[in-house]
Amino acid sequence: MADYVDPLPEKSRVAVFCGKGNNGGDGYVIGRYLHQSGHDVTIYFMGPIDKLSDDARLNHDRAVAESMTMVEVSTPSDLPDHLECDIIVDAIFGIGFSGVPRGLSAEIIEYINRQDAIIVSVDMPSGLNAND
Repeated sequence: MADYVDPLPEKSRVAVFCGKGNNGGDGYVIGRYLHQSGHDVTIYFMGPIDKLSDDARLNHDRAVAESMTMVEVSTPSDLPDHLECDIIVDAIFGIGFSGVPRGLSAEIIEYINRQDAIIVSVDMPSGLNAND
């Protein structure tokens, strides 16, 4: 296996938005790897913790063990007015999502889209229908 090569500029500021499901679990892993590579990472997760899938909970706990900066988002007021970051990782919903985002999820997706940063999505942008 080839050595991992970090493609990001040195010391990038990254905001990772993690949902409650397995896509969120992937977000925690991405955040942890970027943190280990020396980037300034903040994980914003949609709690409460007891509602996370097994995969998301496992990787949430691993991020906590690494003393990463984490913010539980229960309402939009838990978010800063403007993110000071270079890159946003959208790990809220994946290809298993169906329907239309509602409530807090919809508000966070709108918030992410208003930010002045590169947005990278796990699987696909949250809220899009993977079937059409």
